[in-house]
Amino acid sequence: MQRIRYGRIHRLPVRTGEPIMRPELSWTRTVKVLGENGPHPCIDAADYFLRHEVREFLQLLRDLGDGEIVNFEIRNGLPFSFEIEETLSV
Repeated sequence: MQRIRYGRIHRLPVRTGEPIMRPELSWTRTVKVLGENGPHPCIDAADYFLRHEVREFLQLLRDLGDGEIVNFEIRNGLPFSFEIEETLSV
């Protein structure tokens, strides 16, 4: 997330509440004309505080269990929102 900084990860698989980082994982990075476009400065930190947004995102993945995140939006290196496809179970 810090490397992307602003953008979206597409089709992120989740198994048993854990994101599956595979080599073919793709993302779209948003480039700002007058903004910071490089990785977030924390990417080089040896240790950093895990922000509330990241902890909440990880909890939402645990709640999801198995599935796929269709579009996962990242803003300033932090999770912002994501979309999942669902169907009505009868």
